[in-house]
Amino acid sequence: MSKSSAVFIPVLLMGAIFSGAAAVERADVVVEEQFVASSFTDYAHAPTIVQTRKSERLVVAWFGGSSEGDDNVSIWINHREKDSSVWSQPVVLDDGDGSACWNPVLFEPTSGPVLAYYRIGDEIAEWVGHVKTSEDEGLTWSARHPLPKSSAHVHHQNDGRFIGPVKNKPLELPDGTLLCGSSNNTGPRTHMELAGPDDYVNQFQLLATLSGPEAIQPAFIVHTDDFQVIQTICRHEHSGQIASPLTATSYDMGRTWEPLRDLDLHGVSPSGLDAITLTNLNSKRNRWFVLAYARGDDQQRLSVAISTDGEKWDMVLPELEYNGEDTEMEYPSMIQSQDGLIHMVISWGRSDKIKHVVLDPWVLTGEKRGDPVDLNNDGLVNFLDLAVVLSNMD
Repeated sequence: MSKSSAVFIPVLLMGAIFSGAAAVERADVVVEEQFVASSFTDYAHAPTIVQTRKSERLVVAWFGGSSEGDDNVSIWINHREKDSSVWSQPVVLDDGDGSACWNPVLFEPTSGPVLAYYRIGDEIAEWVGHVKTSEDEGLTWSARHPLPKSSAHVHHQNDGRFIGPVKNKPLELPDGTLLCGSSNNTGPRTHMELAGPDDYVNQFQLLATLSGPEAIQPAFIVHTDDFQVIQTICRHEHSGQIASPLTATSYDMGRTWEPLRDLDLHGVSPSGLDAITLTNLNSKRNRWFVLAYARGDDQQRLSVAISTDGEKWDMVLPELEYNGEDTEMEYPSMIQSQDGLIHMVISWGRSDKIKHVVLDPWVLTGEKRGDPVDLNNDGLVNFLDLAVVLSNMD
């Protein structure tokens, strides 16, 4: 190997580790897109998605009725089998018994049934957390269970009960407990609840109430393999005005949190957002964070940004969804499926449809399939790979 080659390879390797992401074309990154039903109620909003572990079935839920908060607003649900493009006919998961239903969250823990958390109540400030479970990966569901009682002040308006995860999915920790980002619309708003690990219906505890500016609907990204360092990104509750999302970091698996502060991302609409941690694109350490959010005060452009540190975000997809004036694109919910792809569901067109979009994470991040820079084959991309380069120098 020549000296010029020896110099070039370390530079290339470091570039692969530290290079920023370039903007991508929508046509290159979108693998698939379709509405999850042929018809919807007048109002359909706040979708959530899960892929079941065994059958790899996709299950989607949302709330819908005549208008948000009306007494006919129910939780709707349907599914799509692996390798199929056909969604089942939506059915009502819960009609709220004459009270409005809100913000379902689907999740399947490693051990346990598929969970559907949601809220029931005529007013957001007084909604009550409930859950249903499915033992057959989303085909049939249990009776409704209210979440357990809580003596904490943060729950005093919610029938004195835990609320559960609000909009965004919980984070499963190594011991099987679920870290649930929860909030209501009266202060203090954002708090963390812990469910399980033995019972995700009746076993809840309050971990922390976050200080700082008012925020709702926490999402999580994970910085370390041991889950010690977790970052939350929240919707800024800013009276309908454009504002940066809020963020905070925990260094003890979500037990305690730094105060909420502005994230360095501007032009974000006062609407729901979601974030996920991508792993195994090239190696587990070479993780990427993905943030989906509505942009602008009109909420007409759904955008996607990526980051490697959770602080500096590159908006690589400014218009994942845009359909002209007066058509809102908002409330994304994301997962990374078992094949590595990103599945997103969104409230499309002033919340009158639910759309499913599949993104290629390798195109989105500029990564290559496989691991071309894991030179010592230890499953990690780090400076130990430079030793391989150095050992091959002339």
